[in-house]
Amino acid sequence: MLHSTRLLCSLGLAGLLAGCGSTYLVGPPPSDDSGPGVDAGLVQDTGVTVDRPTPIVDAAQRLCARQQECGRGEQCVGPEGCGVPWTCQPAQSRDCTADVAPFCGCDGATFGASSACPDRPYRYRGPCEMPPPPPPLDGGVTPPPPFDGGTTPTACVMPDGSICPLGATCPLPDRCAECRCSTRGLLCVMTPCLDGGVMPPPFDAGPATCNIRGVICRVGELCMIDRCTQCACAPGGNVSCRAVPGCGVDSGVIFPDSGVIRDSGVIRPDSGVIRDSGVIRPDASVPGCAPQQAMGEGFCERLLGIYWQGNRCVAIGGCTCVGADCGRSFPSFEACETVHLICPR
Repeated sequence: MLHSTRLLCSLGLAGLLAGCGSTYLVGPPPSDDSGPGVDAGLVQDTGVTVDRPTPIVDAAQRLCARQQECGRGEQCVGPEGCGVPWTCQPAQSRDCTADVAPFCGCDGATFGASSACPDRPYRYRGPCEMPPPPPPLDGGVTPPPPFDGGTTPTACVMPDGSICPLGATCPLPDRCAECRCSTRGLLCVMTPCLDGGVMPPPFDAGPATCNIRGVICRVGELCMIDRCTQCACAPGGNVSCRAVPGCGVDSGVIFPDSGVIRDSGVIRPDSGVIRDSGVIRPDASVPGCAPQQAMGEGFCERLLGIYWQGNRCVAIGGCTCVGADCGRSFPSFEACETVHLICPR
């Protein structure tokens, strides 16, 4: 067609092709070796040959195993599970969050990614160390992963970084303190690894003794801790104490206490109330022994204080303290135990 146009211009057919040669630059005819699909030499009106744009490849057909395999403005997208390949898709329609949630990858390793936009195929939400969550009964969306601000967490992260499933009670590395994972976060009972609940015994004291404020007391014996306090050491490091009757009281009134008495050689808790049968039962009305109203709330790994829980001193953790006694914590376990030395155990 281009070659024919040149011929018509040379014959002076101006009426047919007005302005011929003034606007279009005509290239040479195609060579004999021009095959199908070869550019025949068409040029723009600038006279410069321009490369054709790279054809757009259908992104839905490009497979990906991670985000790095997709181009700019794309994301590696696919369904939960490892049976369907993931593909590179435009990222404009996805609303990704800035949090980091655990996912169990198809290679069996746990990885962290945005809870709304995981960047690679995964088996299920949550760490691989935990079993996969059960399928939703209503056929709806799987419950949100832990720590993404969802309504129902599936696990809690312990202070040492380990995972504690929802509803489970998990020990800390010291094997003495333990935490329970609830929908409100971790509720930890920070029981110290102390024999007798006050101070650790010396190495040469052996397992058949208790160290009660520096006084070594043998199992089954009554020991005077000070002039007004008498304590006994029971198997397992359990300590019970009582105030000496009449000590510091002019009328000789016996204070309610959690001391011990001997009954056929067996040490039993003494609440200050002796029944006709001789069996000693705890007295919940002992002044100053009621549990403090304080508990931790939230997923934060923050120590909120040491409080008396009715039978022992515990440390509570979380984001905020909830209860009437918040702010009335003890500075240490020893201070808490000393104040409640006469309380039932």
